Amino acid sequence: MKDTVDYISACAKRIMLYEPKEIPERAEILAKLVKSAADYVDKAVKELAYLKKDHQNISEYCEEISKIENQADEVYEQFLINLFKNEKDAMELVKLKDILHEFE
Repeated sequence: MKDTVDYISACAKRIMLYEPKEIPERAEILAKLVKSAADYVDKAVKELAYLKKDHQNISEYCEEISKIENQADEVYEQFLINLFKNEKDAMELVKLKDILHEFE
């Protein structure tokens, strides 16, 4: 969990430092996916006390987190494809790639 918080913080710092012209729509999608995954982590942690009795809920939450991670990978890949295809300003390209890399 600490790593996840560190990545989110690093992403926010890069946005503040780089001041990109605009934040891509895919960044918002990634943010929503991170939030959704965090919600499942929260649910799983709350179930740890019942792990020995019944692990089904935690297993389901972990499966959902895995699905969300796969969705995030796809969003990031599409972001990169679009970025390299359409961004003409090399500085913006580097900024956005670095910001979204931390977020993904």
